[in-house]
Formats: sequence, C-alpha cells, structure tokens
Amino acid sequence: SASSAHAAALLEKSGQPVGFVGFDTGFSNVFEAAAAAKSGSVGREIDSDVVLIFRKLSKKDPQTREKALRELIVSMKEKNVEMVELCCTHYAVMMDKLALDGSPTVRVLSLRAASLFISTLKKAAEKHLKAIMPFILFGTCDSSLSVANQAESVLSENFPGEKTQQASSIFAVATANIAIDIIAERHYLAQGQKYDCEDSPEQRLSRLTTQCLLTLARLAPLSSSNPRLAEVLEGFFKDTAIIKKLVKGNASVKSALLGVCLQMNDCVPLFLETPLANWVISSLDSPDSSVGTRAFEAFIRMGSDDRFFEKFNVQKSVIPKLLSVLRKKEVHWRHVYQFFLPSYALLIPRVNDQPKFIHSFLESFLDGLPFESSGSMQFWANSFAECLKYTFSKDELIAQCSETKLVELVIQSVEQISNGTPDCQKPVVELIQWILEKKVLSEANSLFLLDSLQLNLINKRPQSDGLGALLVASASWCLRAFHIALLRVPPLHADFVSPLLSCSDDYLSYVDKNVDIISLLKKETQVSSEYARVVLRVLRNSPSHFKNLDLSTANFTPFLLPELSPNDWPLVLESLGSELVPCVKKVILQWGRTVDLNPAKNVLQNLEVMLTTYLLYNSNSFVLAFILTVYGH
Repeated sequence: SASSAHAAALLEKSGQPVGFVGFDTGFSNVFEAAAAAKSGSVGREIDSDVVLIFRKLSKKDPQTREKALRELIVSMKEKNVEMVELCCTHYAVMMDKLALDGSPTVRVLSLRAASLFISTLKKAAEKHLKAIMPFILFGTCDSSLSVANQAESVLSENFPGEKTQQASSIFAVATANIAIDIIAERHYLAQGQKYDCEDSPEQRLSRLTTQCLLTLARLAPLSSSNPRLAEVLEGFFKDTAIIKKLVKGNASVKSALLGVCLQMNDCVPLFLETPLANWVISSLDSPDSSVGTRAFEAFIRMGSDDRFFEKFNVQKSVIPKLLSVLRKKEVHWRHVYQFFLPSYALLIPRVNDQPKFIHSFLESFLDGLPFESSGSMQFWANSFAECLKYTFSKDELIAQCSETKLVELVIQSVEQISNGTPDCQKPVVELIQWILEKKVLSEANSLFLLDSLQLNLINKRPQSDGLGALLVASASWCLRAFHIALLRVPPLHADFVSPLLSCSDDYLSYVDKNVDIISLLKKETQVSSEYARVVLRVLRNSPSHFKNLDLSTANFTPFLLPELSPNDWPLVLESLGSELVPCVKKVILQWGRTVDLNPAKNVLQNLEVMLTTYLLYNSNSFVLAFILTVYGH
C-alpha cells in the first residue's frame, strides 16, 4: 500500500535495513514475491529507490504503474551495471504482466524498460531473454499501434538486420507455447489480474487471444526451418476443443485464427482435418472485412489443392454458396470483390457442366441489384469486367458458351452503370473496348453490341453523357460509328468533341466525312479555345474547308483567330476576301472590351507577317495595314 511504502522510506532514512516489506510472504505485492522467488535474490540487495519503484508496479491506478515505469527507466540510466543486472533479474519475472497490462501506455513503457536492460547489459542480458523475448514478440502483434511499433523498435535496435529473425526463431517455441496456453486459458495471464482494472476478464481474454493468434501467425513461417515449432503448431490445430472455441469467437479472433493457418507451409490439411474448412465456406460473405477477406484467402488456398475436392462436393456445398455470395449485394462486396475471379478460374475445371456454371456465375453479377448501400458499384464493375474478360480470353470457354448471352450480359451491365460514377463506368468501358479491339466476337455479335450501345445510351441522353464520353475518349477505331452517332444528336457535349484533338488523322477524316464538324461547332453558344483547336485541326487536315469558312458568323471565331499561324492566314484571306477585314475588326473590338489583350496581339502580329510576306498591295492590304496601325499600339 502507499502507507507501507512511505513507512519503508522513513525507515530507510533512519538508517534501518529495509527488505520487501509486506504481509505473510514478506513482500508488498505479487511482482516482488514472484521476482524474489524466481530469482533467489534478497530484497535488500536492491537500492531502496528501486524497491519503491517496484512496489508501485502493482498499483490499481494505471497512472501509478506508468509513472513507476518511467521512474525505473530514469533510475536504470543512473545505476552501475551490477545494479542494473540485479534489477533486470527482478524485472524479467515482472515483464509478462507488464507487457500484457490493460493499459497500452504501461505496455509501451514496459517494452522501453526491457530495451534499456538489454542494450545496457548486452551479453549479460542473455540469461534473461527467455523471460523477456516472448513478450517482446507478443508486443509486435498488439492491438495498439503504439505498442506494436515500440516492440518492433526493441527488436530492430537490439537485434539489427538478420539478428531479428534469428532471435525470433530462437524464442519461437517458448513464445508459441505461452501463446497456446493463454488461448486455451491454461496460463495464469489469461485470467483477470487483481491489480489491473483496465479490462474486464472477458475483454482481457479476447484481447490476449487475438494477440496470441497474431503472434502465432508471425511465427508460423519459421516452422519450415524449426521442427519443434512445427510440432507445437500442429498440436495446436489438432486440439479440436480449442479450435471449436475459437471458431465461435468474435470476428477479430476468427480472422486471426485463419491468419495462423494461412501462414503455415501446408495449410490445406489444417483446414480439412478441423472444423475450419466448413467455417471458411460459410464465412465467404461475412460482413466483417477481416473475416471475409481471410475466408476467401483460405478458400482459394484450399481450391488450389486436389485434396479439397476429394473431401468436398463442389456442386452441393461450394458452388451454391459462391453464387449466393455473388447474388447478395451487401457490404461484403467491398472487401471480397477481388477474389471472385480467382475463385471462378479455380472452379471452372472442377465442375461437370461448365457452360451452366459459367452462365450462372456471370448472371449472378446482375442478380440482386442495386446494392443496399451506395459506393459498391465500382467494386462490382471491376469484378464483373475481370470475370467476363477472362471468359472471352479462353477459346475453350467461349466454345462452350452462348456468345450472344455473354453480349447481353455486357449490355445489361451498361444499363446498370449508365447513370453511375466514372469509377464504376471505366472497367466496363475498358471491357467493351477490349472486346471490340481484340475481335473476340463474331461480326454479327459485334454489330449487335454496337447497335445496342448506341440505342441504349443515346436514348438516355443527357444522363448517359458521362458514359458516352468515356467510350469515345480514346478515339478507338472500332467505336468511330458510335462517336458519330453521339455527335449527331444534340445537345453537343464538350467531351464528345475533345477526343478529336488527339485522335489519328484517319479517325478525324472518317468523322469529318460523316459529320460536318465545323458547322456543328459554329452553332454552339458555349464555345471554347478547345472547340477552336478542333476546327483548326479539321481545316488543316482538309484545307478545302477554308473555302466555305464563314468567320463573320461563327461563334468560335474569337477563339480561332489567335490559334491561326502565319501559314493559315493566306488561306483565310483567300476564303473570306473582303469579309476578312470587317471580321477581324469586329473581333479585335470585342477583345478591346476584355482585360486580356494577348489574343489581339497574336492576331495582329500574324497579320503583319502575312502582309510583309505576301505584299498584298490591294484595298484589303491597305485596310489591314490601317487596322495594324490603329490597334497595334
């Protein structure tokens, strides 16, 4: 108690020898009793200030325990090596309780203290590592990030480089045995500690169970080179009572259990010989992200092994569940969507009726839409596009399927995303482009797909404009007819025009041949420099258009004139003749009312070059010279 500690301090000041003062055992708390019993040391051998610090470590108030650990760290920095080693002997047997304390701060400080002892004593600390190292390894898997980071720092600072792995391997068996005993509730640390009121007994057991499982998962890869560790872990999985209890635990416990299995070199027998395999299949649609993800990881590992199919009837137990997971449009899609393609690819060779399975699997994507919550369509679109692309890329699969039905699925997917966000539209757009560019469809079905796209999207304009813009953004040759259809139907969308700036000359010529782009843009009221650059590219690609160019009435003229080069102006002059001067004057006057006069400057400079180069001594040249004189200053 605080009073007995105070009394001990007074006795020390009076010159009386002081041991660990307490009731019955002669010690004031469980830490001191355990330390003395295990180390064989006598209390009076420790400096009195450290005695007082040790006494505080079992106080119910976590702040007192935290303060005591800070004081211990400061004190050890001031002691000689002999005293530090003596204190380490006592601290080593307290380490387990402190490292698993209910207070994250206590756990962090306990690791710092352990690091100080190890770094100070160096080789002399080796005899204490068996008691300390397991709890440093436990710390790396703590639910508190600050504790886990501190534990990693202890390892990297005291066992740098490859020594971290070596130290982990040396103490792996001892650590695994403690972890398994805690999980099985055989270890006293699994029980609630009287001095520690931060957790309820149930909360403590759940926290420690998860932490111990994560620690086993960390150690499991070492079992390939550590036969004793492999034996310990195999024994753990063969204990059906423990496994059944863990499977009934909370989500973090179940996820951690799967994590241990997945880290084993040959995990499939562990699943098949325990209740885990059935539980994995039933948990594929778990709403908990960690459980669902781990379950699918385990399912794919099992599905990659013949032994799984020897024990499980795919048609009766696996496929119905997987199709159910696909059809349920719930929150699990967000964290398991990336597993549908590998699951699909694994099962196709294992089913008796492949065409039926393929169609059922792909059709299940469309069942149950829309999702219960928003924001899931992009995951759906990614997975759907991946699976359909995989199907189209395998000749042996396409040969067994109805190509028309697959195209219908693509069309249905377009309907689902037509009003969606770019994130959910992009995967389907890329799928369509891939299908058409790779020519995986018959000519009839390619036309069916294109006609359906045109019909669906144009009828839904302007709501479908975003999807239409994505489809034509890359100016893919196979979608040129669709692009023309979009340009022909008002209102004109800016994103339908912009691809014409970067498309191939052949693509531009094809579009220009089927749509009078200049006339189309001439009528637009919401014009921009981008529209003007498209017009200029069309003019340069087909100079004959200059003959019919009427800049005096086109809304894009103020944007086009600054884009013209000295080589363009003679063609403009030849086309417009006497109309050029009024047109230029009108536009320059418009610019004069704006703040930015750079366009006017560019135009006047180009006109000056043209006059100088071509020496146009006619009425037009004199008028233009006059304009240059008036507006050029």
